[in-house]
Amino acid sequence: MEQVLFTLNPQLALQMITNLSQKGGLYILSRLVLPLLFAIGFISVFMVTSNPWFVVPGFFLFCVPLFSMVQVYKTLENKYYASIAQSLQYTYNAKDAVPSSGKLFTFGSNRSLKNVLTGIYKDLPFWFGKYTFGVGGGRYEQYYIYTVAALQTRKSLPRVVCVPVNLSTGSLLNSWKEENCEHVSLEGDFNKFFKVYVEKGKEDEALEILQPNTMSMLMDTYKEYGFECSGSTLYIFKLGYPEGNQDEVLALCKELQEYCDLLLSALRSITSN
Repeated sequence: MEQVLFTLNPQLALQMITNLSQKGGLYILSRLVLPLLFAIGFISVFMVTSNPWFVVPGFFLFCVPLFSMVQVYKTLENKYYASIAQSLQYTYNAKDAVPSSGKLFTFGSNRSLKNVLTGIYKDLPFWFGKYTFGVGGGRYEQYYIYTVAALQTRKSLPRVVCVPVNLSTGSLLNSWKEENCEHVSLEGDFNKFFKVYVEKGKEDEALEILQPNTMSMLMDTYKEYGFECSGSTLYIFKLGYPEGNQDEVLALCKELQEYCDLLLSALRSITSN
């Protein structure tokens, strides 16, 4: 019945799939696409190797479903994030420019910023999205996926970087230190969870941001998150990004905003002096 519906009324079928995607079906569809393509590709290769006359049919058997699925998936993805943006009263960009400031955006190659949701939080410009970059080359290249958020404070911030030690990015963990920054050791168990780098001569500002109650919250609730102050922007980041589940993306937005709240009062106090 569904196959007949898709054949006779593709618009209605697409709407059904879109409704499914908004309820988390995008995740399922993304996991079905690759196995299905693998199966079609295997059949195509088998046909070509068993009978050379099947080269052209085999090519179309593989490529036509591939291009169709890519287009359907892009359509679903755009509708999915547009729906989330509407519920947040934000705007949505499928792809945006990678920020020119921020140490995180200097690592690796093939950097991209996608699925960017932009709005206003506490009267300040705020956005978050999916950031990816590759490390290595050729078949040894490994891609990392991050959640990245930015809050534009409109005030010059002290250069402070706080990196969770469980980022699982290997040598990148030790690449955060810049020439004009130094590693700062803080009290208690904080150093077990985070590495902090501060602009030379700005140690007092870092201590004002990372008050004991703030450090306790970071250790208890936000072990996976890091932040860096660059120019007038507060960047927040963590490894991984939820895809295909609208509730998870909305929960992520709320969590990022709560993280901003944790640091914002201290940052405003510093910049007002």
